[in-house]
Amino acid sequence: MAISSKSQKIFQWQESIARLPDQLFYEILRMYLGEIKTPFNKQRLVEQLCSFVGNEAHSTVILKLLDKSDLELLSAVYFLNNPTILKLNSLFKSKYYYATLYEKILNLEERLLIYKESSDKNSRLLLNPMLEEKLIPLLSISYLFPEAFDNDGDFDHELNVAPCETNFTPGLLAAFLCYLKNSDNILKNDGELKKKAVTDLAEIFGFHIEDKNEILKFEYLIKSLCNLGIIVQNQKGNSLNFQKLKSLFNLDFETVCAYLCVAAAGHFLPKTIQENAELFLDTIKNIPDSGLSLQNIQRLSLVVKEKKSEAGNFSAGGISRFASLLQAARENENPEPVQFDAVEIGIQCAVVLGLLQQVKKSTGTKKFIWNCQSFELADESKKVLSMDSGFEVTMMPGLNLAELFEVTKPMEIVRYDNAATYLISRKSANICFARGISAEQIQSLLSKYSYYELPQSIVVSLEDWYSNYNSASLYKGYVLKLNKEKQLIAENNPSFTRHIIETLAPGIYLVDFENDDEAKSILQKCSLDCSGNIRQNFTSDLPGNFGKIYGVSGLVEIPLEQPECIYDDSIICKLKDDLKKMNLSVEQNEGLLERIEKKVVLSKDQLVPASVHFEKIEATGMDYIGKIHVAENAISSGNLVEIDVSGVKGLIVAKPVAIINKTDNARLKILTVPDESELELPIARFRRIKKLRK
Repeated sequence: MAISSKSQKIFQWQESIARLPDQLFYEILRMYLGEIKTPFNKQRLVEQLCSFVGNEAHSTVILKLLDKSDLELLSAVYFLNNPTILKLNSLFKSKYYYATLYEKILNLEERLLIYKESSDKNSRLLLNPMLEEKLIPLLSISYLFPEAFDNDGDFDHELNVAPCETNFTPGLLAAFLCYLKNSDNILKNDGELKKKAVTDLAEIFGFHIEDKNEILKFEYLIKSLCNLGIIVQNQKGNSLNFQKLKSLFNLDFETVCAYLCVAAAGHFLPKTIQENAELFLDTIKNIPDSGLSLQNIQRLSLVVKEKKSEAGNFSAGGISRFASLLQAARENENPEPVQFDAVEIGIQCAVVLGLLQQVKKSTGTKKFIWNCQSFELADESKKVLSMDSGFEVTMMPGLNLAELFEVTKPMEIVRYDNAATYLISRKSANICFARGISAEQIQSLLSKYSYYELPQSIVVSLEDWYSNYNSASLYKGYVLKLNKEKQLIAENNPSFTRHIIETLAPGIYLVDFENDDEAKSILQKCSLDCSGNIRQNFTSDLPGNFGKIYGVSGLVEIPLEQPECIYDDSIICKLKDDLKKMNLSVEQNEGLLERIEKKVVLSKDQLVPASVHFEKIEATGMDYIGKIHVAENAISSGNLVEIDVSGVKGLIVAKPVAIINKTDNARLKILTVPDESELELPIARFRRIKKLRK
């Protein structure tokens, strides 16, 4: 006879209880069943506990003692795919310190609402199958996205950035890159903008030179472009990798913004940056029209990742995550995981750039919505340029990024506004000529988007500049000489022809190899092996490849209302009154009162004095010997400790390793949880130390 799914889950829960360390096992049994008499059968005790939870009156009280913070954590356990305490820490890190979250998870376990699938420290958390059917109707994903945090949270903060009130548009990005193209020495060694660059940008983009928020916007853009390999710093200063820029600008504007935002977090492998950008785009696609707070947007990114992982479609470019891991293994690569920090910093970057804008008229918690504006005219209407004989160009909105990238090549940005002002200059034209674009091609490009015919002064000047440019050429690089047989092979091989800067004579080519190793490698791949010494280097654009990503909406539907919370605090008050009427020792009273406050006691029948076994698990204040005793006890039993240290913000959860120098200057060596940093802390500075159960 087949065992039902529920029966299997109940058996798994019973097994998890039986696996508990003996001390913890008997402590939980005493809480619910009272004093345990010997001899006893462990399996029979588990069955008695199962009957206790299955009692209708008991299960009803368990549910009535659930407050909103309990339902918040239980909803996370239910809605996340394979929830662990580390995942919950990522989800609630802007509300709870790890120590507080750990205590809350332990409390839910003690109350028999959840359990760990295995004894592993980062085991999956599951709902108790004995309570699951009654519990699920009380849970909602809306608990994960509260409009404002509860007052019992450890802290409540917004990201430390000021919202940008201006829109981030293709025109603004193109104007900034046009400035970078014509300015090759604007960055300090640490990547910050030089004072002259700040002055230039303030004049071009119309902000006050002391406006730190506007300066921060351009510093974020520079950081992202550097991490994407678009800005390249060299001996002369900075330059643009036009190949990578063209690859990026061939994507839609929203995708470009996603890449820019997550790239602010650092430099990643191409696969990882694409997956980070995909997660970011999925996240913003699932922000409701009413907006979310920044903390809730961070939470949303984790929930979106979990939903896609559960569906098996978290991917980059249509390849499953598992398949990409296998592929990376075959290629002897070390694949990087999706970085939630990258998405978090991406959210911060989006606020700075103005892509996440605060909802107007919002009260209380600040809400933000995605505001990625890209106005594009129909192809037949893209006449956006107006040029005068003084070489000044007025550009109206309406072109996409790829078109802006092309049309601004022969220009310098003068002033950015809704109607931007550019200037066709000899310097910017020479940059085009250096990249193989002729005067005729520039004229054709300008005519394509111009309202009127090009002024003759511009036509004549472009031809004159081009003639002067070609009158003398100075190159530095590699020269390759081939015989007629290999000449035919080379000129019909795209892998080689893209490296040709100039054909100096039949069979003689100036090529843009970056270094000797690259030169030898490319020639070998193209069947053009050569011998001899190679002496000079030439820096060229690295090929760029930014994959297309698609944001998926509807992954997370956030209800407008939460289920009704049925929390009944009168149960606690009644139990405390019952406790006061009992004649107990101080230790027994404190032990039972602690159980009531932890919501472990469901009825008066559980107030059994004999079930309280006193153990010193906490020491505070001047109790120096007590602190050492708690630390020694935790070391011997393998338990974690919670430490409140003077001068350290927040509580520390750690695994104690050893006590060094057991005198007045004793130090406790610990491994912090969850990051496993090794520290030595003076015990004299402990305000409190508490042993936590495993």
